[in-house]
Amino acid sequence: RAADVTLVGNQFLTTAEVNNWLGLTGQRIFLIKPEEAEKNLRKIFPEITSANVTMDLPNRVTVTMTERMPVLRWEQGNTFAWVDADGVAFRPRAEVKGLVVVSALGMPPSGQTSGRDANAPSPLISPEVVKLAQLLNPYSPQGSVLLYDPKYGIGWTDPRGWNVWFGS
Repeated sequence: RAADVTLVGNQFLTTAEVNNWLGLTGQRIFLIKPEEAEKNLRKIFPEITSANVTMDLPNRVTVTMTERMPVLRWEQGNTFAWVDADGVAFRPRAEVKGLVVVSALGMPPSGQTSGRDANAPSPLISPEVVKLAQLLNPYSPQGSVLLYDPKYGIGWTDPRGWNVWFGS
């Protein structure tokens, strides 16, 4: 029977979370389907870009993974998510310094899913919006938060109360 899963390459996900969702602990190891486990992991955790499940007798299950790295903290309503450079949003799992904070005043147009990876999640925003936020952040007034408005684009409110917008 399979023991707890061993994770390799994880940055934010914990072994307990993966064990809980995969449910492989205690299963007969020869009945485990690695491809199915990999697909389920990517479906459950959008922050995983790749996962490889291997088994070694008598009962070892190892998941080697690559996780997305957050570049934005996307705030909308009373909640927030991390967003990677591809525009994919996922659940925050730690404190990360240096993220560009964007306060959204409405839903962005979603990004396009690449046809190359059938298991990749749909992006929350386009990679171009992510790049624009990263580019504009150093020019925004100190202490201000970038704003996103579906009608006007990305910008900020300057110290005199003027709104500055880039894009549309």
